[in-house]
Amino acid sequence: MTGQTLPLELVYRILHNTYFVEEGVKDSSTLSACSLVSPSWTGEAQRLLHHSIRVASCPSFRPHDIPLRIGSLVRSLEVSVGYSEIPVGDFVTLLAHCPHVYELHLRITEHELDDVTLDLLSNTPTPLRIVALNLQYCGVQSPILFQLLFLWPTIEFLRLGTEIAASPPFKTPTFRLYELTLLRNPPVATLLWLLSNSVGHLRILDFRDPPGHKFELLFDQHGPHLHSLRFFRHAGGAESMIQRCPKQRTRIVADFELPQIGRFAEDVGTF
Repeated sequence: MTGQTLPLELVYRILHNTYFVEEGVKDSSTLSACSLVSPSWTGEAQRLLHHSIRVASCPSFRPHDIPLRIGSLVRSLEVSVGYSEIPVGDFVTLLAHCPHVYELHLRITEHELDDVTLDLLSNTPTPLRIVALNLQYCGVQSPILFQLLFLWPTIEFLRLGTEIAASPPFKTPTFRLYELTLLRNPPVATLLWLLSNSVGHLRILDFRDPPGHKFELLFDQHGPHLHSLRFFRHAGGAESMIQRCPKQRTRIVADFELPQIGRFAEDVGTF
């Protein structure tokens, strides 16, 4: 039986089952080979192959190297922008070539985006609708986070993997977060600003560093609406935060540090 005579639903199942190797990495070589089997395989294989891409620093890289027909398949993009990485101008062009990206993983060493860059990003040929932002790195005092959130008010899923010490702007946010993951806790004022328009909308909150009592106001506002709260490790004050999440379907997950057996995840309550 040739690739042309296989039912399409079976072809798609084969391709989806070969997407990841055991290590959880995309099996690009197999997907590339599958895209050459027959025309009926090409479209789905390429869609999976280019669903998620990572653009590394490369002197010969040019965004125009990505054909628009390939860029239109990209949904998740990981890119490093800055002095020794992809220039800001190429980053703007890259996003224009990937008009359907909804998840952006970004490392950026520029202190801030200038007005020209912001104007270009907000006026791409096809309006971008970024839903998930993973800011892996920016300068501690950089306003980049706030610029991006105002640029793409469609962001609902935010992951901060870097320290944020810059003061939030006076302007009220228009974005509404559904999920917030913090690998470093920002100042309380910044966190309150980030969530000021998300009361009743925020459902998932994830802390790597345990929140102290200074975060009580945050939990007073958002705890009643949370469905999931996660602490990387248990610490003093955690019980107080949990008690501020009274909804019956709220699921609280905490990771505890145990020197004898290492770290494990345990449900500490379903309310």
